Amino acid sequence: MTRFTPLILLGALIFTLNGCKCKKSDCLNGKCTQGTCVCDFGWEGSGCGELFREKYLGTWNVYSLCNSGISNYTVTIAENAAGSSSISITNLHNQNVTVTAEVTSSTTLDIAQQAFDTTTLSGSGEFDPETQSLTLLITVDGFTPAEECALELSK
Repeated sequence: MTRFTPLILLGALIFTLNGCKCKKSDCLNGKCTQGTCVCDFGWEGSGCGELFREKYLGTWNVYSLCNSGISNYTVTIAENAAGSSSISITNLHNQNVTVTAEVTSSTTLDIAQQAFDTTTLSGSGEFDPETQSLTLLITVDGFTPAEECALELSK
């Protein structure tokens, strides 16, 4: 071992510590991997402390373009007890019903087919982080022809 070896090891240790951006305790719902928090499913943010669904919650203004016409109304999106990625959307399609959706990634959601009286509703959505808006594409079966709608949601 040369007399420079301890200095080289000390320098490598300092570089490694300074290059590390997170520690195990910094990642609330994930793991610190090579200095970066890798979040568990459903979580995001620099410390994995924010649920995907948080950005969807609240009251939204809806501009709805359907094959039957155009309408404007509001919906409310709330947490759903079914799980950390589950949300409830009240007044979708301007009907006094509540549908359940699954947030499938930081920017996407899925509305599985759900039955209401004589109709069924299903769809998908995409959140735009730049504009903080949400686009939903839904289909309502039970009409002839089926109702196809593109919804633009903004807060």
